Amino acid sequence: MSARAKSSRIEPQGTTGVFTFDCRRISSSDFFPLRHDNDPEPSGQIPVDSFLDNVLSRLLRTVLPTGAQGGVRRIKLGDERLLTASEVFGLERVVTKTRRASGTARSLARELCAHLGFPTDEIPRSLSGAPVWPTGTVGSISHDTGLAMAVVARSSALTGVGVDIEPMEILDDEVMAILATDEEYRGLQYGAGKTLFSIKEAVFKAVNPYDRVFLDFKDVVVDFSSRVATTSYGRRVSWRVITEHRVMAVAWW
Repeated sequence: MSARAKSSRIEPQGTTGVFTFDCRRISSSDFFPLRHDNDPEPSGQIPVDSFLDNVLSRLLRTVLPTGAQGGVRRIKLGDERLLTASEVFGLERVVTKTRRASGTARSLARELCAHLGFPTDEIPRSLSGAPVWPTGTVGSISHDTGLAMAVVARSSALTGVGVDIEPMEILDDEVMAILATDEEYRGLQYGAGKTLFSIKEAVFKAVNPYDRVFLDFKDVVVDFSSRVATTSYGRRVSWRVITEHRVMAVAWW
């Protein structure tokens, strides 16, 4: 889904920090010393391609539940060639930049699967277009025009997981009316509409492979204090969100 516009009523939020809905802005250095590209990768972590990838990947790992692995990777020219024949199936007619982003995301997801102990040569697409994960795992991928994001978990640890990555933009009043319930709107900090959008997208992706229920935006109600979202049919889903150069949301249950 896409909801990108400007609003004169909602002001932009800051561009760094973990979004906690209490106006805190925590820099990445509050979590860990930032690694330079020529420093060795810490034991037990997959490699990353750039300084920005490193920052965002490490921030992502701070909010993941036990049993999950995640990462963020910059989309590069030629990444479309990382797709296998089964992975490119259904993408033959899409523009190259879409195949390129899919190649980045799936290459990252395959590495995460291997890191969890579930090596795989490919993550094909189902008839619905959703990724088909190796037996014993659940996962989710997302990308915007510049970065790809993936999270994979053991199915013994989580039933479903969803991710979403979005540019930090302001949503207009018309979009907010479709997106937010009255209660959610009252609980939002300034400029947090895109954050709410991303959380709901992640929740949709976490529950749909299992529940197969179509959801409108208002069919998912986000509680900011508990960091739990509830679907219209009662599914409760935990979520976390990071706002560091991008909005990155993760949801799981």
